[in-house]
Amino acid sequence: MNSALLRNALRTVTTLMLLYIIAWVFGEHGHTYSLQPAKHDGTEWGCAEEEEGPFWDNGQNRDPVCHLPVRQCPVLWFPVASQVPCPYKDPLGGPYTQADLFVLRQMKAKR
Repeated sequence: MNSALLRNALRTVTTLMLLYIIAWVFGEHGHTYSLQPAKHDGTEWGCAEEEEGPFWDNGQNRDPVCHLPVRQCPVLWFPVASQVPCPYKDPLGGPYTQADLFVLRQMKAKR
């Protein structure tokens, strides 16, 4: 009786671990962007070197924004959620870009 209970518990734990790994692998890996307000320089709108834009995401009668690319990754303890920016090297997210490194430096500076 004890060995059957142990086998069932082991099977259940193994199944849950496999489901967790599958959920993490198929969670969101990749890049997204955060929005920063564009800077007005005379008659031109501009963005910092590491930012992309300016873009008129908010409409033509509103100030433009700059896109700051950041890496997103699945949260390890809850794989179906994504975390932006990704604080760890995501093995499925590809190599870190310069934008990723910039955001990680900003995160470390805030601490």
